[in-house]
Amino acid sequence: MTKLELHEYVKSARDTIYFLNNYGYIYDVTKKQIDRLNCFSYQEDMVNKFNRYQNNIVLKSRQLGLSVITAGYVVWTLLFKIDQRILIVANDGAAAVRFLSTVKQFMDNLPKFFYDPDKDVEKNNEKFFALKNGNWVKAVASGKQAGRGEALTMLILDEVAFIENADDIWMGAGIALTATKGKCIMVSTPYGTGNLYHRTWVGSQKNENSFVGTTIHWTEHPVYSIGKELRKDEFGRSYWWSPWYEGECERFNFDRIKIAQELDLSFEGSRAMVIDSSILMKYEQELLTKSNPICYYDYTVPGSGFVNDVKTNFWVWEMPNPAGNYIVTADVGRGDGSDFSTIQIIDANELKQVAEYQGKIPPDLFAHMIYKVALEYNRAYVVIEANSFGLATCLVLKNQLKYDANRIYHSKSVKKMVNHHWNINVDENAEVPGFQTTMTTRPLIIASLIAYMREGKIGIRSKRVLEEFKTFIYSNDHKAQHAPGYHDDLIIALAIALYIRDTEFANVFISRDFYKSMLEAFSHTTTDNKYNRPPDVSGIQNSNHQNLDDDLSWLLR
Repeated sequence: MTKLELHEYVKSARDTIYFLNNYGYIYDVTKKQIDRLNCFSYQEDMVNKFNRYQNNIVLKSRQLGLSVITAGYVVWTLLFKIDQRILIVANDGAAAVRFLSTVKQFMDNLPKFFYDPDKDVEKNNEKFFALKNGNWVKAVASGKQAGRGEALTMLILDEVAFIENADDIWMGAGIALTATKGKCIMVSTPYGTGNLYHRTWVGSQKNENSFVGTTIHWTEHPVYSIGKELRKDEFGRSYWWSPWYEGECERFNFDRIKIAQELDLSFEGSRAMVIDSSILMKYEQELLTKSNPICYYDYTVPGSGFVNDVKTNFWVWEMPNPAGNYIVTADVGRGDGSDFSTIQIIDANELKQVAEYQGKIPPDLFAHMIYKVALEYNRAYVVIEANSFGLATCLVLKNQLKYDANRIYHSKSVKKMVNHHWNINVDENAEVPGFQTTMTTRPLIIASLIAYMREGKIGIRSKRVLEEFKTFIYSNDHKAQHAPGYHDDLIIALAIALYIRDTEFANVFISRDFYKSMLEAFSHTTTDNKYNRPPDVSGIQNSNHQNLDDDLSWLLR
């Protein structure tokens, strides 16, 4: 090694960015040739953070060279650090191998005073690269055992939002990193909410974990940003536009999910949400003036349960209207603190939320809460999901508290569940309270919910339920459900309420609309409007309401 080479070696060892800018040669896709890497300012900033912080998470737009610069950082680490054991994990084996290939391409284009493949390589194959100084780097696809049991000094999760079993990988490899005080680098475009990447990112922004979060938007690229300007969409939200951005949108056929994922860095928009983000935006805008509860509800206080105590988690937006028809739906948690019990109360006439509960309460006490609030809301029609613990709540409500059985939803499927799983022979003619969410009923209630939300026919007051909607997605098998680590209890209770309104109450509201039209026509010939009122459904007897259309007794009141 000459004196000049020694100088360059020492300077490169001390300055990562100097090394990358002067000795980083990589294949340039646009030029279709090997070209020297000239780091953009955001790339240099990222390298400095790799050196400075133990754990980094990067939220990025596509084609910004973050994978390349991370690969360059791996090369610098292999050359100038000791006892390095680096694991690269990607969603599939091909992606992991491509990342490692970039690392080796860096190495192959270095001067020999840095790296001589004939002298310095211990092992070299598609997925593993080891130097004689003891340092090595390995590329693997996602899997529950990836990184488990290895004393890693660096873990790179490339496009981590798309990595299956990312939580399992982090559970295993993260422990190893803690022991070695190693680094972790997560780099990705967004892909929905609730996954490891999203949770880690949110935690970094709230200073709830050890990760330092960095956002790198396409507008930081000196070429992509040429001609950029700030525009607004149909909802008044600002976004950056440029000719390059327009071209990318065209390439994606203006697919909103793809644009949100690859360009706009939107977690919510980057996955197939059950309720489209544009619909949620409209509801959020409406909530700006309607979301604050007027009071709260506490079933434990004597007399009326409407109070001003915010600690109850039972939000009330409208007091009971004497002429109102209400549906109370409940999703029952286990009561051990691991999940939520929820209540939705809707005005079936006006189609709006009037109250909502979310909390952790034992199933038997939950029945007492439902009992009292249902009485206050005009003996509301009660529907309790009875898939498991809900049945206990149903039975306490019906048998112990003696709530009117005609005002409790009964289901044949619940009866079958009791007979099959509880080994209790329920008489064929007996009625078992509760609503069972099954492979048959779940798509029906979700479809009803989607229709109401899309058409803007349900008045939403709750910020909580809108937050749940942001993590309510279609799984890979097209099932509508909450993202991992999140909840959908409020959503399911709301969906059941709307479904019941469309089924159990269908005849009632078909009749109401008919009678209303008839009386409106009648009102044109008289000034007496005392009969122009909705029908009273307090006389609902059970799940069969075939005779309600024929009942005109309310006209005589």
